[in-house]
Amino acid sequence: MMRLATAAPAGRTRTNRVGYDRPLFAYLLNAPAIIALVLLAAYPILYSAWISLHKYNLKRPKVFDFIGLENYASILESPEFWSSLWITVKFTLLVVTAVTVLSVCVALLLNQPFRGRAILRTLILLPWAIPPVVNGLMWQWIYDVGSFGAGVCRCLECASTCSHPFAGRIAENT
Repeated sequence: MMRLATAAPAGRTRTNRVGYDRPLFAYLLNAPAIIALVLLAAYPILYSAWISLHKYNLKRPKVFDFIGLENYASILESPEFWSSLWITVKFTLLVVTAVTVLSVCVALLLNQPFRGRAILRTLILLPWAIPPVVNGLMWQWIYDVGSFGAGVCRCLECASTCSHPFAGRIAENT
């Protein structure tokens, strides 16, 4: 026997007993993420802004004198700051423009039908798909003096770098 769905009586709407449709429920679900964002992002930013208003020396961390906007005034008067800012602006504009134009050209090229397109797409996306951790482990292996990586290093004529104790420590910490 087939049942027919019945609608709610006129003037009465069906309500959700659990309250999934209430705004408070949405806030409660988002609360852990918001708390994590505040603790991991907002607090360090605000603390850095607070420290920037003080004279702080890492050699004497107990001395913490409030100087207000004096740090910012000294930076704005510095020719090194303006030179660095100009270099950064030029570099950013050039790199963003070049990367955008090059990316659009490659995307348009890879969108055209040609033989081997799927393989080429895979080869282009492969470096992006390798996690940075794997990349770091690979370079650690290459710089390791006691492994096959030392042979690779010698072939690249960087054995002096690989055998140097400081470079070895850097490779170990990568």
